[in-house]
Amino acid sequence: MPIKILWKYIVFAGMFFVLAHTAYANLEITEIMYNPKGDDANREWIELYNNGDESVTIISGKTDSAWRFDDGSSSLHYINDQLVIPAEGYAIIASNKTTFISEYSFSGLVADTSMSLDNNGSVRILDGSNPRLIVASQNYNSLPDSNDTGNSLQKINGEWVSATPTPGLPNESSSSSSSASSSGLGLNNSSDSAIQSSTDQTTKKETEIPKITTEISAKNLVFADISFPIESVTSGYSKEVLTHGKFVWNFGDGVAKEESESKPFEYLYQYPGDYVITLSYYQNYYENKPDATDRMIIKVVPSEISISSAGDAADPFVELENKSTYEIPLSKWILKGLMHSFTIPEGTVILPNEKLKLSPKATGFNDEDMQSIALENPDGGIFATYPVIPVSKNPVKNYSANDASYTPADNANPDSSPDKSSIINLNDLGASAGNIDTKSTSSILSFMGLGGIIILGLAGIFVIRRKSAIPDYVEQNLRAEDMTIVE
Repeated sequence: MPIKILWKYIVFAGMFFVLAHTAYANLEITEIMYNPKGDDANREWIELYNNGDESVTIISGKTDSAWRFDDGSSSLHYINDQLVIPAEGYAIIASNKTTFISEYSFSGLVADTSMSLDNNGSVRILDGSNPRLIVASQNYNSLPDSNDTGNSLQKINGEWVSATPTPGLPNESSSSSSSASSSGLGLNNSSDSAIQSSTDQTTKKETEIPKITTEISAKNLVFADISFPIESVTSGYSKEVLTHGKFVWNFGDGVAKEESESKPFEYLYQYPGDYVITLSYYQNYYENKPDATDRMIIKVVPSEISISSAGDAADPFVELENKSTYEIPLSKWILKGLMHSFTIPEGTVILPNEKLKLSPKATGFNDEDMQSIALENPDGGIFATYPVIPVSKNPVKNYSANDASYTPADNANPDSSPDKSSIINLNDLGASAGNIDTKSTSSILSFMGLGGIIILGLAGIFVIRRKSAIPDYVEQNLRAEDMTIVE
């Protein structure tokens, strides 16, 4: 290739690099919800603003080129949704996308990631380059009016104040209730971080201590009795992916498991609640101290979904209802009629407290299917039926009679229990014999029958032993005249 053409490529590549990182420099963090009112789990978030003239794309996924979120913990977290932030546009990075949308009725750009914000800390967004560049960052300190009050930290006129949250909208100075200057909080502008000189980057790289890291990747919000995928990425000292070693999982519900290889799997929580899931990685199988750890909080909510109604011969529709306050994905759930089955397409969701009516044009159901309908999740669990199959309120429980908690079956008739006086106690035969004259006729007959059985058994044993005592050759030499009949 001629030197002139090669030089053009080098110049073009350099311009692209400068332009790309100039676009990054336009991203800034303008709002931080680090301590929401009530429970913090799955409710923390930050707001990004693109103050430039070009859109900025946040690359998601689990590849080296994917962007990462840093909340000050020991690991960088994947961003789970790819976003294209337009010029002068906003985007939200939340600890749980579904919870955030539901709580703020938000319709803008939002992506979720693992997030656990301290009251005094820092947040950073890093791109996929090697070494990674900081495209937006912010140090922050808590303000009294933002601690468990429902207020967030907001950047207004260059200062950070506590105010009513305005995700996806410009921050209003009139809503501020207390403020602190950026110098007092030690705040960093994202543009300053993003366009650091190559000298600064080199110095930082030299002082960075290499370490092994591991990161859990899973949804923050899942549903009881529905399995969900979990995986992890463990990186070595040179950022190489480590797939072997000792991986110890604790799911926070009393269940733990140990694996020698990192691979995706599915897990299921039976009961609603907040669970802390942890992963400890040991490069040497026999080490006692893990080389890397990670944890995340998973919120498990009830899967309150039902078949609310069904059609008739004229219109055999099926209507599903979500009675929960969360959006429920229905991808690959199966609707089974009496004659036909229908797999719900990938990407289908049912919104909180909403109904979803499926027409026969989609399901292929007819009037015969309306006689019996069942809704199954991808694991094969039946979640709803129509007509509703009644569940017994008093199920028969099987207990051992020696169990202290044993009670008769709920469907048994207590008045039909046998009379204890008519039951023979084999451990107390002597006592029964001593009081035989006081027993009923049935008791006497039972006792006599048992005695007869014992006598016959003893006689049989005697005959067998008697027969075995006579040698075979004696029997062979016996003649009729040697035998005498005694009356």
